[in-house]
Amino acid sequence: MWILRVAGTSRQRGVGSVFIWGKEVQAEAFETDCRSRSRIVPQSRSPAVPLSRCPTNREAFSGNNITCHFAEDGLSVLLRERTTYPTCRTLTSLPLSKLSSRTQHHSASCHTTIIAQPPQTETHVSASSPANMATTTPAEPSIERSLSMKFIGDWGQANFHRICSWLTQEFCDRAGPRSQVGIYNMRGGGMEGLEQVYSGEAQLCIATPAMLLPSALTGEGLFAPLGPMPSLRALAALPQRDRMMLAIHPKFGIHSYADLHRVKPALRIATSSDDGTNFIGYVAMRLMEAHGITKEVLESWGGSYVLTTRPEQAIENMRVGNADAVLQEAIMTPWWRQLMEEHKLVPIPAQAVAIARLTSQHGWQPASIRAGFWNSEGNKEEISALDFSDFLVVVRDDLPDDVAYLLTWCLVEQRGAIEVQYKHIEPERSPLTYPLEPAKMAKPSLPLHPGAERYYKEHGHLA
Repeated sequence: MWILRVAGTSRQRGVGSVFIWGKEVQAEAFETDCRSRSRIVPQSRSPAVPLSRCPTNREAFSGNNITCHFAEDGLSVLLRERTTYPTCRTLTSLPLSKLSSRTQHHSASCHTTIIAQPPQTETHVSASSPANMATTTPAEPSIERSLSMKFIGDWGQANFHRICSWLTQEFCDRAGPRSQVGIYNMRGGGMEGLEQVYSGEAQLCIATPAMLLPSALTGEGLFAPLGPMPSLRALAALPQRDRMMLAIHPKFGIHSYADLHRVKPALRIATSSDDGTNFIGYVAMRLMEAHGITKEVLESWGGSYVLTTRPEQAIENMRVGNADAVLQEAIMTPWWRQLMEEHKLVPIPAQAVAIARLTSQHGWQPASIRAGFWNSEGNKEEISALDFSDFLVVVRDDLPDDVAYLLTWCLVEQRGAIEVQYKHIEPERSPLTYPLEPAKMAKPSLPLHPGAERYYKEHGHLA
């Protein structure tokens, strides 16, 4: 696949790319940052046209803001109301020696040169560099055939959907011209994504926490009703520093699990449903049981669980007074911060013996919340908790290797495009902890897909 690229020294609009996908050609206009050579805002993409139509005669095809005009001596990409970028003499053979480097775009801040990229290497030529010296780097991977895929995100407004949208755009930019991805929401608590990937109904899902997912391979614990799903594989682990914790209204005077057993308060605890589909609810109930507080014990005290599906629903029940305590994850969110700092909730530290029991039974790990994470009396010291970290990008082992490789390449090499969407939030309070580190992304709690493993090894992220 040949791609026209631009090199320069600052940001500009109206850059054109020409893609040749097997037997079709397609053109694109986008805004770019010349310093990093990254696309910022896609502007328009034209329809795909068979190579057999060009460059004979004078034919053209257009998108919303872009026109490609073929002639005997080459092709011009016209960005409407902007400029024309002459490219090369032919489309079927595009040697650098025959490329015209003329451009009608000049400014004091961005002097650019249009260059060509062969499929094996990417050559960047800067018009401002001495003698237009060129450097060569490995080319981006691509897939010529068009693909239709189904991704499973979250309920619709959370981080899984954002990640799926980012990955969709990066992948489809490098796949066949009719490639498309449908991003589907879930209604339950996470199980349906894994179930649909395992059955082949979907090609990719995102799931959390990472610690829970190895049991899906063996059909243990939460996954027992479905049985083993041994063909699940991962493309990457995406970092999210999260914890599961119980916090109680200060009016009860409770500061520990020992206090709970001594006082036996009639607490209404807001949490997620342990309904066989909800990962949050399953972990929450196991944490309480490890501290000797089963549903039956809580009810014997006159208490109850106030059950919903999503974290913010449980937090809202606590905020408006429908509950006396909250047992949830997503501790980095503003919802938790408001409860801890404005409503003065008291965090209940997890007992070491209870966490050790969960480690022994499930392999789950202890964690903590640093002192001062919240401006709260209850957080002047470190709070022990249960780890609930990391998102896994999950596929099936029979996903074609080139698709898995390209998806993984996008996850790692284009990670800056998702990091920037969270950089208005400090890293420890971001629902996606940044920066993403490739060496850690290469070590998910599920086995890597062979295509993903090949990418990590080729790029030195995995031994």
